[in-house]
Amino acid sequence: MPTHVLRLLYLYSRPIVVLWMLVFTHAALALDSATEVEGISSAPPSLKVVPIPSVPGLTDGPMPIVINKSAAIALGKAWFWDQTVGSDSMACASCHFQAGADSRTKNQVNPGTNASGSSTALTFQPVASGSVRSGPNYTLRKADFPFHQFVDPADATSGQKYPPDGEALRDDVCSSSGTFSGDFIGPSSKKAHFEMCGRTATAPFAINGVATRRVEPRNSPTVINAIFNFRNFWDGRANNIFNGANPFGLRDSDARVWVVQQNGATIREPLVLANSSLASQAVGPPLSSDEMSCAGRTFADIGRKILPLKPLSTQSVHRDDSVLGSLRQSTGIGLNATYMQLVKKAFAPRYWAGTGDFGRPKDPTQAPYSHMEANFSLFWGIALQMYQGTLVSDDSPYDRYRDGNVSTLSDRQKNGLSIFLGKGRCSGCHHGAEFTNASVNAQSENGPHGLVERMPMSNESAGLYDRGFYNIGVVPSAYDIGLGGSDPWGNPLSFTNQYKTYLATGIEPKDPFTVDPCSFTTPVDPSNCATPPSSTEIGFVRGAFKVPTLRNVELTAPYMHDGSMGTLRQVVEFYNRGGNVSNSELHPDISRIGLTSSEIDDLALFMTSLTDDRVRYERAPFDHPGLKVPHGHQGDENTVASVKGKDNTIIAKDLIIEIPAVGRAGRTTPPQGFWNRLP
Repeated sequence: MPTHVLRLLYLYSRPIVVLWMLVFTHAALALDSATEVEGISSAPPSLKVVPIPSVPGLTDGPMPIVINKSAAIALGKAWFWDQTVGSDSMACASCHFQAGADSRTKNQVNPGTNASGSSTALTFQPVASGSVRSGPNYTLRKADFPFHQFVDPADATSGQKYPPDGEALRDDVCSSSGTFSGDFIGPSSKKAHFEMCGRTATAPFAINGVATRRVEPRNSPTVINAIFNFRNFWDGRANNIFNGANPFGLRDSDARVWVVQQNGATIREPLVLANSSLASQAVGPPLSSDEMSCAGRTFADIGRKILPLKPLSTQSVHRDDSVLGSLRQSTGIGLNATYMQLVKKAFAPRYWAGTGDFGRPKDPTQAPYSHMEANFSLFWGIALQMYQGTLVSDDSPYDRYRDGNVSTLSDRQKNGLSIFLGKGRCSGCHHGAEFTNASVNAQSENGPHGLVERMPMSNESAGLYDRGFYNIGVVPSAYDIGLGGSDPWGNPLSFTNQYKTYLATGIEPKDPFTVDPCSFTTPVDPSNCATPPSSTEIGFVRGAFKVPTLRNVELTAPYMHDGSMGTLRQVVEFYNRGGNVSNSELHPDISRIGLTSSEIDDLALFMTSLTDDRVRYERAPFDHPGLKVPHGHQGDENTVASVKGKDNTIIAKDLIIEIPAVGRAGRTTPPQGFWNRLP
């Protein structure tokens, strides 16, 4: 086995053994208390007992990368909320501003651009509310949800109410609007905040020849508690290993960062940071032409643009911001240090103090990139991960209940918990204190299950799948193959397909993982658990997506990877009827359950007990700077007002939501959620 794989396995195993000792010890004590009162012995423990996954070498060891943790967290928070990062004033927070998710309702529909198996992938379809079709700049309505409606919501055989019987299931997606896109030209010669891009009106994101903001092809999940995920993004492409450059970890053998050596020379070195899928995720959106960037922009270009600037230079910062308050300018706008100064304070000099030529911009008249600009993706990914690592919601009524205060759950919520653990079949996938099988704790071979699992699927064929990623029959698998896709080098995203390739060829997987057949809940050979499966065994990964956490789910509508459900009751009804479609890759637990209407309500009510009021009211650590979020354009799906952009191109005129700055004490009234925004 390659040395780097053995080394990474050691790095994973060392903290996890200690972790599980702590979790099980505390969980046993908590279970004793709950069992005496409620008789529920299998309920997950409080999230308070689960430590943040460790990242060896980041802030510890003889040569840590981060030398000032507080400065790195401040840097990450400022970057996450700063609109100057995006080509079109888009921040990370623009799609994650409410409970870590997106509650916008206008210009939030993608026609299904990931639906390679659908003839309408580039065409907006009719909606259930009676409008002719949605289209760019459409305002969603309550009657549009769920996207797939049955005559009897509890019976998938009762006939389709919408789309009408005989019509294919809708492939449109409710997601998040981002940039106007266009090719990146370079920085503006007029203002440091702006960029020159060749924006043009391109279908399907245009109305009467006017470019509208593009909409992403998948729903935006919450970033709160995402630090616990082994992989991030719906399809898992944000690797557990951060390579300092892009989301793909060790899959990119050319990924390097510039490091000053003891002799003063600066060379490119590989970076291997375990348990850093949030850093891997963070380096995706800033270069995405759907989300934050004009096409062809690089991280060095972003660094050149914003490193000299004062953070949040056009945005308000609350005087009592729990992280940024002490750095706030007296005017209340922005911070009193530059991003360059914060990078120097947070990171070891060997990552930014080099001299020389570190590559050239697209514009040949511009100076070469500096060491700090060339390593900008490294600083960005780590700083955002460290900030988001503080966004842990572990003080919900459920957490208090598991800590021994059994009065924090109502009788109906306790009944909902019983259904969740039993008849409802929820806890098989939404497992542990994190309420997801996609967590670091659930994924390690040193934990209760491995990265690759084996079980009989709904078609009764035994096969392999990636733990924490399941096909649940929301839409046909061909509409979005999810985990069944590939990375930019043609390697499968799924561990299952990598493992099958290894069994067939002996070629080591790109990702460092092992498979222990003895951990399979369904053994390959009952007489010898160590017998590996055949390389020809079916892999059930097509159309599979990461199991999202259920924490704060009350606040993070719309639901599913396609955003096709608007309420928790609609979600429970979906599971109760056994899904929308019967894909060949369907998880075996997706079958008709038979809950009564009262049980459906109680199960949905239990999930509201997972809401942390600090998240609801935006109290620390969930407080934040002010933000202006584009919320569709002036006009509707038929006509749109236009305006000349900063680079003299014609684009649709934005409507803006003003998100006020909030300090550590939070709001007195919670912000309006997605469902209540809908007409």
